[in-house]
Amino acid sequence: LHRADSLLNKKFVMSSVGRWLYNGNGDTVSIERIQTKKNGKPFYYKPKRFPKKAFFRFLGWYLSEGCVAYVKTRNGRKRCSGSISITQKCALELEDIIETIREIGYEPRVYKNANGVSNVVFCDRHLALVLSRLGYSDEKFIPSRYKHSDPEALRELLESLYLGDGDDRNVLTTTSIRLANDVQEILLRLGEVATIHHVSGKTDGGKDLFRVHRQRFPFKRFNGFRHSSTAATVKKEHYIGTVYCVS
Repeated sequence: LHRADSLLNKKFVMSSVGRWLYNGNGDTVSIERIQTKKNGKPFYYKPKRFPKKAFFRFLGWYLSEGCVAYVKTRNGRKRCSGSISITQKCALELEDIIETIREIGYEPRVYKNANGVSNVVFCDRHLALVLSRLGYSDEKFIPSRYKHSDPEALRELLESLYLGDGDDRNVLTTTSIRLANDVQEILLRLGEVATIHHVSGKTDGGKDLFRVHRQRFPFKRFNGFRHSSTAATVKKEHYIGTVYCVS
């Protein structure tokens, strides 16, 4: 530890990562109990368990390329049909998606359109209801209970997520600021550093984009240490208010 005033005008470097606690030991993960209706009567889906690594890899694919299907009821409302689909054009990634779905216990069907884009589809209304809670494309997020899982599972999630929405520069692009924040948090938990760049109105529909850049070095330079930016300068300022300890 260093006194704050000792850092004034001193060139130094500080780690940008910390020590994190993890939950969820074991080889399986569960999805929650869901209440819905069946034939007009209350119906409950009991918690269901999946192989952890395969489920986290599937979750990454779903968040980047997946959706659930809805049908209209007689009164005009939308109802989750139970169909889950993941879209992919690249043959290698397509094979990975199919194998991952098989590993969590389903046999998917594959449909290819005239443009060569494949749609991998399987059905499970319980799982579809759980996934529907993760929002549409610009609302998607990673639930907290999954973000606190072990590093191996989190790496599976990030790998498939970046295969779907990432590029050769290791940059993930999404229209969901919440998903971008979740990915940045997970990278911190894994000992990496990431920054989020906001780009306004870049999609065809005018939506904003959020790009998560993984940094090469997990530390921050201050006060001109090896040409650090002027923004990374320790200053002394008058302040009245609450001070929080982030350790």
